Amino acid sequence: MLTTAPIRTSADADDATLVRALVDGDRHAADALYRRYWPDLHRACLRITRCPDDAADAAQDAMLATFRRLPQLDPETLNVPAYLKVAGRRAALDRLEQRARTRTYDDHEHDLADPTGDTDARAERSDQTAKVHRALAELPERQREALIRAAWHGEDVPTIAAGMGLNCNATSQLLHRARRGLAARLAA
Repeated sequence: MLTTAPIRTSADADDATLVRALVDGDRHAADALYRRYWPDLHRACLRITRCPDDAADAAQDAMLATFRRLPQLDPETLNVPAYLKVAGRRAALDRLEQRARTRTYDDHEHDLADPTGDTDARAERSDQTAKVHRALAELPERQREALIRAAWHGEDVPTIAAGMGLNCNATSQLLHRARRGLAARLAA
């Protein structure tokens, strides 16, 4: 918990000092870490979500989740930017999945409101959509991210590679494994 009497850690302090101070309740340490890492974290989330609002929410979720986890981590060995990058990727992918589920439910409600549509076809589409979402959720995180960026956002391999910090060959292989894994899960 943050105390009312902050220690007032300098923003110039190293990450380990800021982490220790934050764990001890220094709200200025939280502010210093936030200011230091927010811009890069937000940009990373924006590359995944392609939506400024979702990116800001995902970056905020990642920052808060990291701050909550700090008391359990060793400040001397913690790589704060790497930890935030992973937390940001997870939060951004969660936002994408949430957006996809919302869109699916909204589409389904629209279908139900259409009295001229074929009820059996709507039910089958809804069932297929649910199967795809379950199969997608079972994929490893990086494969899921690459596939979502390619399928939902229409990004090409070089764009995905740049956003994920990979080269084009590794990205193509990752997409291939993701598509193969998704197909196998859907066939099962």
